[in-house]
Amino acid sequence: MTAVAAAVTGLLTGCAAPAHPEPPGGGVEASWGEDCEEIVQAPVAAGTSVLTVVADGTASGRGLTAAPGVGELLAAAQADGLALVVVGVDGPGVPPPVVGPVSLDPYPGSDSVVAGRAREIALRCGAALLHRPEVAPTTPGSDVLAAVTTAVRQQPAAMGILSDGVASDSVLDPAVVGWEPDTQAVVSQLLATGADLPAEATPVTWIGLGETTTVLPSEARAGLGRLWTAVLGARGAPVTVDTRTGSTTTRDVGSLPEDVVAPPQATVVETSTRSVCVLLPSVLLFGPEETELSSTEPLRGVVARATEEPAWVVRVEGHTADFGTPEGRARVSQDRADAVAAALRSQGVTNEVVAVGRGADRPRADEWPAGPRGPHDTAAADVNRRVEIRLGDSDVVDGVPC
Repeated sequence: MTAVAAAVTGLLTGCAAPAHPEPPGGGVEASWGEDCEEIVQAPVAAGTSVLTVVADGTASGRGLTAAPGVGELLAAAQADGLALVVVGVDGPGVPPPVVGPVSLDPYPGSDSVVAGRAREIALRCGAALLHRPEVAPTTPGSDVLAAVTTAVRQQPAAMGILSDGVASDSVLDPAVVGWEPDTQAVVSQLLATGADLPAEATPVTWIGLGETTTVLPSEARAGLGRLWTAVLGARGAPVTVDTRTGSTTTRDVGSLPEDVVAPPQATVVETSTRSVCVLLPSVLLFGPEETELSSTEPLRGVVARATEEPAWVVRVEGHTADFGTPEGRARVSQDRADAVAAALRSQGVTNEVVAVGRGADRPRADEWPAGPRGPHDTAAADVNRRVEIRLGDSDVVDGVPC
């Protein structure tokens, strides 16, 4: 640790290493210098327990440069005598990069001034390591599950995950399981395949879940949280989702491989008969199985269009996935249609508004491609959970395509 000692001496005499342009991370200065290179290369005593951090540097996530949980996580690991292992997130089929173990306490057991400053340097270097090129992605996409299972194989005493949580591979891809996933089915599938998941004695802290460059609707973020909490806790591990972000930055992702997030969004279909249909995925409006609106923001365009055409009829149709009983589906779809109709009226719509519940009788996607006894397609179920709002003259509104 000669270079570390020299760096500490420089700090004490006012001759610190040159400043670096990287912003601070999690309450500690996150810059990289020669002292960090020495810390990374220094040997760690055999048998030292580790904190393993999954550091997702793919293009879909926002830069959480000052999330307070990052500094707290590293400081707690340092106090517990843990070394740091960093696992990067890469695209599907590429082994996640692993760096470490790296010492977070260059002078264990010492309470000297030099040891204290060395620990400050170690925290700074540990925070900076989470964003280093060594753990940056090399291929498109983000296989977050592969990084998590690689982290588990390091046999950590504790785990941290710094990621938006949007995977583009495996059974955790929203394109596969939807934004309102069946968490029990996903967990059962992973356990059946023997996936490496955190053990009961391994606390997991997730920072940045749902913090994507393309902003997700609140219920889509909540769906990600439910999914990952269930998966990471499947073997009994305690899971904490830290929602504090601190300040965020707009990262320059131009040099990173493509990593697209396709959040649920409204679809507007205009027709030549002077009518329109607005299709809203249920996740934009409701929580799972909920019939009270979680947001009226997606209805603003409908309100504006109805106000422009006061003679038009507004027809609200609720649709569900093929879950539960026909009676239950009919009730949920009708209650959701009623909730949307009431919200439109409360926002000033004076048109005639009709609310109809369709249950699962008019699916847009086949949820049972292999037959009723086959596997359930949860992504298709996500497509079928929707509210369709048709606006047009009374003689054509029922047949407006959507």
